[in-house]
Amino acid sequence: MNKKYKSGIIFGLFMAVISLGLVYKTQVTDSPFVSAPKQDLTANNFSLQNQHHAAATLSQNSGIAGGDNPQQDIAGKTPVIKNIKSLSGTKIHGNLRVDEDGNLIVEKAVKQVFDYFLNVSGEVPRAELIEQIKQGIADYLAEPAESQALEIFDNYLEYQTALQTEIDGGLYQVTPGNLDDLEATYRTRSQLRSFHLGNDAATAFFEEEEARDWYTAGKLRLNANPHLTDAERQAELTALENTLPESHKKVLYKQRDREAVRSKIEMLRSENASIYDLKEEWSKHYDSETVDRFVQLEVSRSNWNNRFNDYVQKKEDLAGKYATEDAYNQAVTELKSSMFSETEARRVSVKESLAAE
Repeated sequence: MNKKYKSGIIFGLFMAVISLGLVYKTQVTDSPFVSAPKQDLTANNFSLQNQHHAAATLSQNSGIAGGDNPQQDIAGKTPVIKNIKSLSGTKIHGNLRVDEDGNLIVEKAVKQVFDYFLNVSGEVPRAELIEQIKQGIADYLAEPAESQALEIFDNYLEYQTALQTEIDGGLYQVTPGNLDDLEATYRTRSQLRSFHLGNDAATAFFEEEEARDWYTAGKLRLNANPHLTDAERQAELTALENTLPESHKKVLYKQRDREAVRSKIEMLRSENASIYDLKEEWSKHYDSETVDRFVQLEVSRSNWNNRFNDYVQKKEDLAGKYATEDAYNQAVTELKSSMFSETEARRVSVKESLAAE
């Protein structure tokens, strides 16, 4: 064996030992966070489709699904959570990502990770849960992201404590219809977030929520303003909508479209339009599968209404045929039982009660 060949073997064994050491260091067996090794969690090589899978599970003893087996990348799998029933069979929401320099990427997904575990504090003592989460963060992330995440987590806990203190002091005791109270509540809460989390983390965690809050407050003010023309009100509303995140705009527009379609369908029904007319209108807005489902529901709805109207007519025919009210009521009960199932009969009774009010 020549000297060069022996040197190559020795170097290869040396690198293998180093690699095993790195795996052992990053594959922590008592972590409540189950994921791929730390060194793989960079923004460049951690794909978006893995973000909702490569995070944490809290287990009863070691914190790892699979006991003594080495940790595996759980992308595409549902974490097994043994000691927290409400999380059993669920996937973690959010993720802890780092950039190419190893710094934590401060984004909403970080808050989602925190909330995923903190929301089960009723099942596990909060102090114990917090320590497990901190240990999981420490095991899951390498420096400097580890220290950054732990600091933000502590700050988030301080914010929650401060917010609860404000709530106990009446923060959310808003006088109905008093928009000044509502906006003061939003401002106080926003200030607490910035004070405890810092502007960057507060913005990353709550920007979308606060945009929705201020949109709601602004819309309420528009609706309460009697001095605006319809054109002015619509212009103000459009400006408010432009403050919403794109994802929420899409939801808002979809809701508006659904309302428009619903109104058109109700108008067609009031005109006694045929099922074919309704299907044609639905086909303008929905895929064929959805349209077929709507048609089936409409047929069921129409059949139900026809049966109910038939029952009402027969019930009216019974009036005056019986000497006592008890006899009449007994006849109505028998009629209802003959025309409807037990569940349907209860629905008929509810509808009759509502009509009588």
